[in-house]
Amino acid sequence: MTELFEVGAMMGNRISSSEKRGPNYVAVIDEKKCTASGECIDICEVKAIYEGPKRMPLLSACACSPGELLPGKSMVNNDKCTGCGDCIAVCPSGAIEMVPVSEVNR
Repeated sequence: MTELFEVGAMMGNRISSSEKRGPNYVAVIDEKKCTASGECIDICEVKAIYEGPKRMPLLSACACSPGELLPGKSMVNNDKCTGCGDCIAVCPSGAIEMVPVSEVNR
């Protein structure tokens, strides 16, 4: 049986003390909460998290130049994710959670 690790409270309340992580878990990103900060992409040592397709600004009052695309939301390659949970600690919007591999469509 694979050992799981309890994750302590880090970065405020972003990680609950009951959160589990380990090889039987993978990161799942809530697209609605993701702000495309890229912090999770930078911290992922196995490069399991990557930038999705660029997006059009939703508001005409955006500080973007005309035709400028916004960064894509972060996405997870479940085959590469080791379940370490480092991405949870750096996500400024709390958009990432660890989910058992058995609950994720591969």
